[in-house]
Amino acid sequence: MNTAEVDRVYACSSEARIHVASVSHSGLAAFSYALRCLDRSLGDIGDDRIWEWIIRFLRRYRFNICASPLPFDHPAVRSEDYEQRLSQIKSTLAAYPSQALLGHEVLKCLESLYSVSKNPLLVEFLRLRQADPKLALLLKESRLIGAVDEYLQSIGFESTIISPSELRQHAVYDQLVIIGAPQWYPSYVIDSPRAATLTFLNFDSVKGDWNWTPTLVNAVVLEPLRSRQVKLASISYSQKNEGTEQDDIYPVVRLEKIAERTLASSTVGAGRGLDGRLVLLDNGYAVFISAQAETKVFSIDLDADIEYQVTQKFVRDLVPGSYILLRASGGGDYVSDVADALLGENASRLRETQARWKQMLRDHIEEFGIELVAEELERLGATKATPGNVNNWISPGFIRQQAPEDLLAVLELICWVGEPDRLIQEMDAIRRAHIHAGKLIRKELIDLIQQEDLGDLTRLGHQEFQLNSGSGCLAGFRILEILQTVLPVPGNRLLVPFQWEDEQWPE
Repeated sequence: MNTAEVDRVYACSSEARIHVASVSHSGLAAFSYALRCLDRSLGDIGDDRIWEWIIRFLRRYRFNICASPLPFDHPAVRSEDYEQRLSQIKSTLAAYPSQALLGHEVLKCLESLYSVSKNPLLVEFLRLRQADPKLALLLKESRLIGAVDEYLQSIGFESTIISPSELRQHAVYDQLVIIGAPQWYPSYVIDSPRAATLTFLNFDSVKGDWNWTPTLVNAVVLEPLRSRQVKLASISYSQKNEGTEQDDIYPVVRLEKIAERTLASSTVGAGRGLDGRLVLLDNGYAVFISAQAETKVFSIDLDADIEYQVTQKFVRDLVPGSYILLRASGGGDYVSDVADALLGENASRLRETQARWKQMLRDHIEEFGIELVAEELERLGATKATPGNVNNWISPGFIRQQAPEDLLAVLELICWVGEPDRLIQEMDAIRRAHIHAGKLIRKELIDLIQQEDLGDLTRLGHQEFQLNSGSGCLAGFRILEILQTVLPVPGNRLLVPFQWEDEQWPE
């Protein structure tokens, strides 16, 4: 950031004005009230998986309505399979007569909202835009940016739409319209504003924390509780007063729950699975990565010089805001495919040898348990045979131990038939191929990034790259959160991104 850019940023921060514009829709308020009543009526059965899914589905739709100016009936707001979901909810209500009355009231409100082809947030946003055509629109959910951009263009409007992460960069704006409440966003949105005027645009039925203290002494709050009511044709509901009670609708993402549901359908296999952590990615994705500190993944550093933008980073150094590269489809380890191409006709034989000693070690773990196997390896001369390391040694992506005595101890334990020195040389050949493959992929990525516009990666938190080296399509993802709990993860689930928001309905 040069001096002029620093001056512009400081000018915005020191003279920021904050407006709050609230809009109302009685149909949304009625839906929120009915949903609140249903949720409170569940009691202990609210922990049942089927009810967790139903409540999450309903809350998700409500949040989508409030998180963008898209019409209530827009495909990006309601689920594409919403008709099937409604049918499944009705079937569930038939089995729970105590919740049937409240449940059907929720569905009545929901179906009414599904037919609304407008959004009061859009009405107010277009009014603000008419006064200032250059204003920018800030959305919390990057997954909605593309749909909002396309919709605005379809009705004859173009606007700059950004995600919170873009506010860490150099650009500043005259006015920034922010959809939602302050607590939805990182603190720097207000503490270090990138616009002379911030206008929060929110439904009056959504709880907002408007009590804040400017970080900079000169910051000015202009009419922070100013309210502009925008009403559309509303849906009648008898409990109008109750319906205006505010709800904190921002979805709480519980990584433990995502991990639990995802791993419940996976078979760990031998041992206790590989030590892994769940990483929440932008755009509704997540991925399990190895918890072994020395494991590396490809990462993009947008702030570095071009020759240093692509690196192989230790997983221990990954933090929220980091960008990692994963295979867009298929298996997780794209380096292995390039390494096999480098190994040529020897690849198959070397991989079979590698798989054989791992399987023999895995058999010992299954028979005697990992603790006893680790103790025996130590007795045989291994220096790093902790249970965690031993478990990692049987993982698909592991090549060979750093210390020769560790591998020699394994070969003695499993009664390896063959020359140990030769096997060590063969594993070294695989390692060298992996190192070379990593360098080739990194060079190709650097060349590709020099030609690509990385705007989508910054704005949407997700962008795909087509490589020619045999790695296929790679996708860059922005990390949102990392679960620190170490979990037993099947090897075939590591480094394979999945959409956690599109989980199937429970049987």
